[in-house]
Amino acid sequence: METIRVQMTRELLFDFLLYHTYSKASGVLVNMLGLGVAAVGGVMQAMGQIKTGQLALYLLAAAAYRTEQGAADTVVHYLRKGNKGAAVMEERRQAILRELEEKGKVRVADLSKELGVSEVTIRNDIKSMSAEGLLKRTHGGAVSLEQNMARKYRAETVYRHVEWKKAIAACAYEYIADRDTIIIDDASSSFYLALHIKSHPEKRVAVVTNSLLVGNELAGIDHVELYMIGGYVGGHLAASMGESAVENMEHFHVDKGFIGVHGINFEAGLTSIATPQMQVKKAILKAAKEVYVLADSSKFGGGYLSVICPINAVYKIITDSHVSKENIAIAKEMKVPLVIAKE
Repeated sequence: METIRVQMTRELLFDFLLYHTYSKASGVLVNMLGLGVAAVGGVMQAMGQIKTGQLALYLLAAAAYRTEQGAADTVVHYLRKGNKGAAVMEERRQAILRELEEKGKVRVADLSKELGVSEVTIRNDIKSMSAEGLLKRTHGGAVSLEQNMARKYRAETVYRHVEWKKAIAACAYEYIADRDTIIIDDASSSFYLALHIKSHPEKRVAVVTNSLLVGNELAGIDHVELYMIGGYVGGHLAASMGESAVENMEHFHVDKGFIGVHGINFEAGLTSIATPQMQVKKAILKAAKEVYVLADSSKFGGGYLSVICPINAVYKIITDSHVSKENIAIAKEMKVPLVIAKE
């Protein structure tokens, strides 16, 4: 015995009812028969063979026949497809959430083109997802919920491996000279470097950053000269990214750059989670004389699809003391400039 579960909504039922009633051969035939019944009733009423009340019965019979056949076709279609429709819808919803996670906002027209479905379908998805509290509807699209962004910011990034990141930040600070000009990106490890700079006034530093969080910490600090990179703001940690941010960053030439990565793969290189972040990190590689990677030991191995650069293209990789002996040995063998911070 095979069990089939079908997830049905009014919108989907209506769509398929229209499709099967008006597009398939059987639906066309049913429509013709229904119209035929109605036409016969009209002719007979015109010839005086039936009364107006009897004509109404003909019309009701025609309408009932068409509706019954259309509904039957819809049920058969769902029984044949099983869970496929629900699975496709769920996959589409997940794609929308991934876009929101990466960019912070989405447009119906863009999603329609990317996912290969109608704008009506995307609007229905956004409407139902908004009702479920997954996003906030806007005119022509949707944006991420601020509380979701804050939750991810607090729990999943900045407050993970705090002591490791503080040690890495303290170590990175030792490479900064008085009156250096530096770039700090929007990574969580870079955020801790900004906090360390803030609490150590013995060095005057000019800081360029695309991170709103870093900018918020360093704004108004006497020993910091702050420059913000403009552009579209998105991502978990609220930072400017994309083409406008890259173009803005091209105007800067600094002594040192400090970036975070999502993965360190000895074969593939330094990797990022998505193209917008990768573009900014590549721009920092061009703008800085020396680039330091701030990455805790959990970043080693695996990686993401977007490769920032080969592993030997940076000046130093600073990590914590929990990095495995195996990774230390590989780095030594490949002559990777690995620095281990002391806690």
